[in-house]
Amino acid sequence: MPKILPHTERFILIFNKLKNEKKLPSNEILAQKIGLNSGNSITEIKNRRQNIGMDVLQKFCDLYGKDNGFTMDAFTGNSPFSPDDHLNWERAVIKVLTHELAKVQSKLYNRPVEDCLEEIDKNTTLTLADLRRSDK
Repeated sequence: MPKILPHTERFILIFNKLKNEKKLPSNEILAQKIGLNSGNSITEIKNRRQNIGMDVLQKFCDLYGKDNGFTMDAFTGNSPFSPDDHLNWERAVIKVLTHELAKVQSKLYNRPVEDCLEEIDKNTTLTLADLRRSDK
């Protein structure tokens, strides 16, 4: 399996978000629009078995970025985190996923997102303490 590059990870996050919001066509149609051979290529990328090329990524940004608030900069390192810095990239992914979880919990339990984020942080702290105790 290839090493999945940070720009591919970012693509997967944005792809999944737009798919869930029903802002993307079928994988087959999307593949045709951005210059991939078939919808299977999208599936391979989404399942982290293949990286996305920068030329294909540029077409994706050209087609969907403006309407959805992202540009090629989101993928090329013009952000607070260097794509080459693996630990910071992982932290950024965790922050995005944590915020997405808090938004879902907010809707589910009819609570402010900030309260859900605080609860997630509290539970993470407790879990970390438990893990530290079990390592001794």
